Amino acid sequence: MYAWLDLRYNEIRHLSDAVEGWQLTLRNVLCLAPFVKSRSTVSVDISHNPFMCDCKDYPLYWVDANLHYFRLFEAARCAEPLSLRDWEITQIPLDRFVCELTEHCPADCRCQYRPANSTLHVDCSNANLTVLPLELPSMVNSHTTYKLDFSSNSRLRQLERREYFHNASVVDVSKCDLAEITSWPELLRVKIVHLHDNRLSSLPRFISTLNVSTERLSLHDNPWRCSCDDRWMANWLRVVSLHVSLQGVTSCESPARLRGKDMLKIADEEFCVDPVTRALAISMSSVAGVVVVLISVCVVVHRLRVKLYTRWNFHPFDRDECRGEVMDYDVFLCCSSEDDESVSRAVLDRLEANGYRVCYHYRDFMPGLILDNIEAAVKRSKRTVCLLTANFIRRFALSSLVVLSILFLARACGTTPRPSVCRL
Repeated sequence: MYAWLDLRYNEIRHLSDAVEGWQLTLRNVLCLAPFVKSRSTVSVDISHNPFMCDCKDYPLYWVDANLHYFRLFEAARCAEPLSLRDWEITQIPLDRFVCELTEHCPADCRCQYRPANSTLHVDCSNANLTVLPLELPSMVNSHTTYKLDFSSNSRLRQLERREYFHNASVVDVSKCDLAEITSWPELLRVKIVHLHDNRLSSLPRFISTLNVSTERLSLHDNPWRCSCDDRWMANWLRVVSLHVSLQGVTSCESPARLRGKDMLKIADEEFCVDPVTRALAISMSSVAGVVVVLISVCVVVHRLRVKLYTRWNFHPFDRDECRGEVMDYDVFLCCSSEDDESVSRAVLDRLEANGYRVCYHYRDFMPGLILDNIEAAVKRSKRTVCLLTANFIRRFALSSLVVLSILFLARACGTTPRPSVCRL
């Protein structure tokens, strides 16, 4: 017996509609396979129909592709979508059969169900998102997972927690402006996570306590801060990298001494200690030590200067107070005339032997009043040296008494002091 079912030139868009109309199941269709295989028994021709080549007939497409003797769609062509128009159905890869979803699909996004890998793709790249969508199209079945693309949204600054992360296999939030992520517990359970090319500078410390089931994680091209407080992050990434594929190099942006270095290759000590600063500190401490020693030596020398002067004739603190001034004498030697032979001459000879120009009263005073000569000697000498001997003090006391007496008598006479004595 031979049977031929001719369904050509109809308006069949989905063969599954006809199968359901005949109250058949996929199992019933599979049971027809032996009969269809034997061309001498049954023949079905569904060509020249405006097939809608989307995901609705995917189970039948899968049967036709995997049971080569079935060939139910032989000679049948697609009418829609435009990307597959006039393609022979048997020549189309199974992953091209998709369904466009509009219900609950975020604005400016594209949502597709792809039964070939049981994924529901949500493409929101370049959609001017400022926050993540609150809801997405419902899952088709329990085996379906989301593939979420939120990349290239420059106004997206925060990645908040969303329930649909639990059913996602891919989350791509790269090339945005993310500076904060509050959904780490959910993200680290997603199979593939892309967070590269954002503004993340550090990770929250609590993620080191989370269980990570992610298989691929990209964190490169973020301005990572590699301070002493953030070195735990490098240690955590080293541990995670043992079972997670870290895409790209996680480079430091700050501080400047670590800029461009791979965070995973920086030693713990280098995070906290700047070799240049440490060398500078050592140098500064060495210089400070030398300065302290020099100051100590100077203090000791100053405290012992008299002994140094007398024992070694060492005068490190001598200075010329009148440098640059033209003076007739370096020293005015002021002494009592009674000490001329005993003391004054010895001091005079000692000073002049050392190159000092000395004004000495016996030799250098001009005829006239003694007070005028003393005043002139003081003005013309850089310094005055007084020999405080007993004779000098006695003569000074006597001279002072005479001056006081003259002032007293002048006050008693009611006149100003003059060289002559006031008559009583």
